[in-house]
Amino acid sequence: MEDAQLIHLVPLQPIANQRFASIIQRVRYDITLQYCGGIMAATIDRDGVRVASGSRCVYGRPLAPSSLMEGGNFLFYTENMEIPNYTKFNTTHWLFFVTADQIGTFVADYDR
Repeated sequence: MEDAQLIHLVPLQPIANQRFASIIQRVRYDITLQYCGGIMAATIDRDGVRVASGSRCVYGRPLAPSSLMEGGNFLFYTENMEIPNYTKFNTTHWLFFVTADQIGTFVADYDR
């Protein structure tokens, strides 16, 4: 399997508060993104188990503890290393699911 197949772009809506489900590598993720006065916060359930609750969304940082996220993690990539902002989702701010072995190099690769 090529590396490009292991990175998933998660489609987002440019709205302040949203909930959605995504199935990645046969695992169901229920994700809630909430606008909290200038920052976004994420809550993630992995196959019905809460792995992150109110995690602050920042550029290039995994949203859930790696010990709870077998196989990968979600992280935001934003132009100019900005704090993720819902008004810029899918234009200059994106959410990705990246495999565990790619997390360390993902942001560096995209910043080239």
